[in-house]
Amino acid sequence: MINYSISKRLVKGKEEEGTKRVYAYAQSDLFMSIEQFAEHISSHGSLYSEDIVEGVLKKAVKCMVEKLKEGYKIDLGALGMFYVTIINKGWQDLPENLKDFNPAIHISGLNVVWERSEKLTNIGDGVEYNLVASRKAQSAVITAVKNEETTVDLNSVGTGSEPGSGSDSGSGSGSSEPTDPSGGGSTNPDEGGMGDIGE
Repeated sequence: MINYSISKRLVKGKEEEGTKRVYAYAQSDLFMSIEQFAEHISSHGSLYSEDIVEGVLKKAVKCMVEKLKEGYKIDLGALGMFYVTIINKGWQDLPENLKDFNPAIHISGLNVVWERSEKLTNIGDGVEYNLVASRKAQSAVITAVKNEETTVDLNSVGTGSEPGSGSDSGSGSGSSEPTDPSGGGSTNPDEGGMGDIGE
């Protein structure tokens, strides 16, 4: 069951100024630690205990970091492909001439990119969707309960009209444009798929 909230957002690049459309944003309130995930894997008829599964997962991450830093792309089959991309300094701090580029100065780090496999990309089949209140609306209700108020003016919290300051999945970017910080979904509003940024 996927919980989602809905809100109106401006559509970037539309000829009609101020055009808005309604988008759905996933809300994730559940959390599973690596220990719980290992226990879940073990419960599916695994020959190995959750301790062994957890150890393998942690070792796999350590080894992935090692090989990624050596320049490898790592194909984990159904889990997808992992590789690194370079994080450059802000454009203000980059040289204009190729000969002046120094990686020790002008590269600030590496990103780990995850290319999902088809199995992890197309997981929507058979999923049920459950509409819930946006984070802003939930917060307004909680505040009202604490203040012993009996009504909530949802218009006053901008629900469904103004960009949210965070993500319904707990990792917001604070951007007013629909974005996809997790690497999945479409960032083009006209394509219908969105990342987990919401009210």
